[in-house]
Amino acid sequence: MKIVKPLTRRQKRAAMLIAGGMKYNKVAHIIGVHRDIIRKWRKLPKFETRLKRLSFEYDQYIDNKQKQMIDHAFKSLDRLLDSPRWQAVAFGIEAVLKINSRYPEVKGKVQHEHTGEVTQKHAGETTINMKELKPEKKEQIKELLQATRDVMSQN
Repeated sequence: MKIVKPLTRRQKRAAMLIAGGMKYNKVAHIIGVHRDIIRKWRKLPKFETRLKRLSFEYDQYIDNKQKQMIDHAFKSLDRLLDSPRWQAVAFGIEAVLKINSRYPEVKGKVQHEHTGEVTQKHAGETTINMKELKPEKKEQIKELLQATRDVMSQN
């Protein structure tokens, strides 16, 4: 019967660095071993198990951070659309349209081109004077923002 040794500190550190996306050469340099040693360690069941667990945890962490950043960005855009300054609203609309253009599956696109300091064409020819943006149009744009947010959160 073969006794399985626990992983060393170097092996644990190597697994952590590899899980974070670092190349074998760099990992080997950091922990002070030859890259062939890293390849040997990859064949150890305990090392591979730890690496898979760390990779999963790292992916979960990145996904969570990405969702938080997207949520923050959408809240900021929502605040821009409610700004009393028409320039801020124009910037917010432009950002919503740019984001939305990357998601063709979003339903209920707002068809317009807005003018003012910024001009942006998007799926239509309606013109909005940013200094006189009607509440209905602003609501359509907010609905577009929410629809885009919903699609992004599903991906």
